[in-house]
Amino acid sequence: MKKKLLAILSVLLLVVAPMLRAGGQENDAKKLDKELKKISLTAAVTDGRRVVNRVMAEQLGVSRKQLVQERKQTGLVYGDLFAAHEVARVAKIAFSQVVQEIDEGQGVAEIGEKHHVELKAILTEAKKLNKRIDGELDRIANGDEDEDAQDDADSYDPSEDSVNPDTSDFTPSQIAQANSRVHNRGGQLTQGGPGSGSGSGAATNGAPGAGKNPGRGRGHP
Repeated sequence: MKKKLLAILSVLLLVVAPMLRAGGQENDAKKLDKELKKISLTAAVTDGRRVVNRVMAEQLGVSRKQLVQERKQTGLVYGDLFAAHEVARVAKIAFSQVVQEIDEGQGVAEIGEKHHVELKAILTEAKKLNKRIDGELDRIANGDEDEDAQDDADSYDPSEDSVNPDTSDFTPSQIAQANSRVHNRGGQLTQGGPGSGSGSGAATNGAPGAGKNPGRGRGHP
């Protein structure tokens, strides 16, 4: 009787375990999508994009100019760019392979499953990145950082760091939300407030022509 019960339990585990894992991956995929959208939306505003570029470059261990060049080559918004780097890192495959699969219309979760990537690991890194971005935005709002000087030191030109989906993937109300996240922090109650710099990324930096982008794998509508 015990042997029969153990056999039944073993079969149940074989059936249920994959279902539980799939459910966990699906939940992580939803949470990851939310974090990636937050990254991309922050970067829809020029002042936010400067911070996203700098903090992401530090976290990924690459140069700021490399991220700008990759965006020019792929057309990826910053959330997707980060996800592509992370999938490549965790799966130990080439970044270019991930980009190719995104171009083919595959989403991050689909690519991750294909390469046996636990999305929870990428989710953790995405949360860490958003937390660091918020920290940098707070420091800038408090006047603790000179973004223009940092950009010059890194040879980063905000005017060169732009792809169409940065703004076209979002609605005007979402862009307004991004402006609020970037500019209305602490004592910085108006756009272009203390610490926002006086260079090309200062002041409003809204999003003309915000609409919907029909392309797949090119941001987060």
